[in-house]
Amino acid sequence: MVRRPFCAVALAIAITCAVGSVSPSASATPVTFAQFTEIAPPLSAAPQDFVYSAPGTPAPFTFDSANTTVGVPIDFKFVDNVPGLPQGDQLAHLILLSQTSSPASVTSTSFVQNFNQPNLDTLVIKRDSDGANLLTVTSFQGNLFLTGSNFGQVSPPNITSGSFDSTAASVTSDFFTIPAGGSSDFAMALTSTILSVSPSGFTAAAAGSFDGNPVIGTVLPEPVTLGPLVFGAAALVMRRRRGR
Repeated sequence: MVRRPFCAVALAIAITCAVGSVSPSASATPVTFAQFTEIAPPLSAAPQDFVYSAPGTPAPFTFDSANTTVGVPIDFKFVDNVPGLPQGDQLAHLILLSQTSSPASVTSTSFVQNFNQPNLDTLVIKRDSDGANLLTVTSFQGNLFLTGSNFGQVSPPNITSGSFDSTAASVTSDFFTIPAGGSSDFAMALTSTILSVSPSGFTAAAAGSFDGNPVIGTVLPEPVTLGPLVFGAAALVMRRRRGR
């Protein structure tokens, strides 16, 4: 059997403990790590699976997926082929529930409404093949932005673009974690926006992305922790030598 020098073994152990698995640090700048698009049924027009409803006074106002039980069909994908995350397109279903009592801020060309009840706001994406939790977003605050013309008038507005963005989100998944102190959010671009039957509501198609610092496996310690680990290993080597 080949006997390796004790100092080399000790240093190797120290470096291994410091490095852990290759994963982003909790303090890293958030990056886009996942995306989704809606899936249209065969031979049909683009889906309109996201619904805004403003029933009037009193509130609440809601922005939900059209189906809040099983969700709406989407094509989900983790970007950049990160090792440890599912690869390629994932067929999944998305459920969105968001609610607010805050009135919208309206001009003739814009509509902005804050969804500020994070205890009621949830976005869930589950994989079709096995029900795995691709990601669940809770405790978020969303903002609905619409641009166009004729907002605030008796006749329905002409909506030309829209988005729904979130901040201060909490994310869980069967495949990664967001470390304590990490940040995350999501954004949805609303497309093919059309008016629903009610002048105070609309339906829209959407594509979305998720930002954050997903960690797969062990979180990397901060660089300053490498020094004490190596120093400890060196001290262990010196004690062993003195004892000989």
